[in-house]
Amino acid sequence: MFSIGSILYRRLFEPGTLPHARWSLGKLGIPCNIAAIIYVAYAFFWAFWPQTYKPSAGDFNWAVVLFGVVTILSGLFYVVSARHIYKGPVMLVEGRGHGLQ
Repeated sequence: MFSIGSILYRRLFEPGTLPHARWSLGKLGIPCNIAAIIYVAYAFFWAFWPQTYKPSAGDFNWAVVLFGVVTILSGLFYVVSARHIYKGPVMLVEGRGHGLQ
């Protein structure tokens, strides 16, 4: 959802910042991205619900707990260390003639 959302944001509000693509859906790209985000949001919402009403610990869907712990640990790692190390994507693609400056 984050990757599709980021590209959709750029396509809608900053289209000049996207590099030229070899293949594109053209005018259908934005509706397909919107449909994909809606579907992923729907699937994401239902992914964490238990299979039964009032589940026991054995029947509980622990995916929500694992997702939360990984999200918190990843955020902490980024704040403490990774933001000082991460260089980001390549801003200039050489050899194609379509590089971003």
